[in-house]
Amino acid sequence: MKLKSVNPHNQSIVGELEISTKPEIEKTVYKAKKAFEKWRFVAVEKRVQYIKKYRNLILKNKEKLAKLTTLEMGKPIIQSFQDVDWEVEFLDYYIKFGPKFLKEKTRL
Repeated sequence: MKLKSVNPHNQSIVGELEISTKPEIEKTVYKAKKAFEKWRFVAVEKRVQYIKKYRNLILKNKEKLAKLTTLEMGKPIIQSFQDVDWEVEFLDYYIKFGPKFLKEKTRL
């Protein structure tokens, strides 16, 4: 079975993907828990580097992300661009303040 994303404006299919089975979901959750066992010991500075990479990918694909949001949500393109900008601001906040927030929690 597939999950379909439908454009609310004209009912066209924007995209689709396979729906995960219960065993696939359980396997993914297990992998996430195992990854967390390592991630929680990653230094804050390294975490910030990952966030910066993610932020740069968003900026690199800003137009594509905004257009996709408009297709999927039916909102005006300017609002979709604002949504992407908000996400970048959110990440900027954690790039700036994350080290302060997590400093004591990631040091052993």
